[in-house]
Amino acid sequence: MDASVMKTGKEYGQGIIGGLLFSLPLLYTEELWWVGFLASPEKLLAIIGPTLVLLMGYNRYAGMRRDANALEVFRDSVEEIALAFVLSFLFLYMIGKIGFPMSFDEMAGKVIVESMIVAIGISVGTAQLGQGNGQDNGMEKDGDKRDKKQDLPQLLVLSFCGAALFSASVAPTAEISEIAMVSKSPQLILMVLFSLVLGFVTPVLQ
Repeated sequence: MDASVMKTGKEYGQGIIGGLLFSLPLLYTEELWWVGFLASPEKLLAIIGPTLVLLMGYNRYAGMRRDANALEVFRDSVEEIALAFVLSFLFLYMIGKIGFPMSFDEMAGKVIVESMIVAIGISVGTAQLGQGNGQDNGMEKDGDKRDKKQDLPQLLVLSFCGAALFSASVAPTAEISEIAMVSKSPQLILMVLFSLVLGFVTPVLQ
């Protein structure tokens, strides 16, 4: 596979992981669902502009490509918003907060509100997860390489700690019980498959 295609795919993967990592609690927040449901089209459009400006600022000063010109920064920011729309739509569909019987206005409102937060998470996550890519200063020793080989107990401990850390903000909330009650079997299966895919892909992107 072409190296540029692999690099682009890796950046998109880092963006998806980062978007979920930084915005997951808000995707489960009922207040944001209601904001999206009640907001007028004018208000929904109004939040896209400031979000785009924030993304352009972050990509300009703290993004992965510090030497990018203004057009590239704008393009990257628009791509992050587009990816956030897709990711938010998929996630809200999986948890049963949007569906095709709903009106377009209701679905669009929820997706727009959530995706603006996800887009910022994508921008931050892509930059943070990609910081170490290709930055080998030649000073890594054999002992350092051996330390990176984690055994099963270590992986289990780190996995449980990470799961507890990121689930603690949503697990006790009423939204989780509500989602569990209203979700249908296809949505539950999709959640499991999506989680498995993320679990397999995440180590590859580091």
